[in-house]
Amino acid sequence: MHIAICDDEQKELLHLQTLVTKFDSCINISLFPSAESLLASITEQHCDIVLLDIEMDGLDGFTAAKKLKSIQNPPLIIFVTNSGEYTYRGYEVAFRYLPKPVSYAVLEEVLSAAVAKIAPQKLTINANGHTFVINVSDILYFEAFGHSLVAHTKGDSFECKMKLGEIAALLPPFTFDSPHRGYLVNLDFVDTVREKELLLSCGIQIPVSRRRRKEFEQALFRFVRRAL
Repeated sequence: MHIAICDDEQKELLHLQTLVTKFDSCINISLFPSAESLLASITEQHCDIVLLDIEMDGLDGFTAAKKLKSIQNPPLIIFVTNSGEYTYRGYEVAFRYLPKPVSYAVLEEVLSAAVAKIAPQKLTINANGHTFVINVSDILYFEAFGHSLVAHTKGDSFECKMKLGEIAALLPPFTFDSPHRGYLVNLDFVDTVREKELLLSCGIQIPVSRRRRKEFEQALFRFVRRAL
């Protein structure tokens, strides 16, 4: 996931960067000191979410937001500003409005909602010459076998010619994680994490590697905390 932060005050840029990194350290963050620099970059590098100050020197954030909404596959826009003047007007183009100074609690709530909104709810898989549309919420885990993988769902299994990294890029962020290089697990189904394995709520056991254990537990902790 890629988040752009645009504010003409360096202190605010760094503050928001710190909060977003705390939300999830794996997020790719780009900083822009002006709306002009943001718009110049957005055509070359797609952003999923933009945290955008409204009152800036030069091009204001509200005008920039309308330009962003006109591009193909526009990002989700979250306004960040000192003034409430644009609050209602801003919802014409923005997903949410954050008043400064932004606290971590408020940003976490808004970013969690933003991630849920942009996350895909269905996944298409080509298996055995057929295309299947699968509800992401029904996927238990993916298991890799060389250049192929098997998607295990609540009711069936589908084998396709993909790698785990390729399928991971199509899934909702922060919902799946890898406890072992050969597996990608839906965190919503994790019941217990043991020393060398984890247990899914359906009773299936998945191996946990020593190298991946700490990162997997951190991802699980973040997932559970957001779901509360």
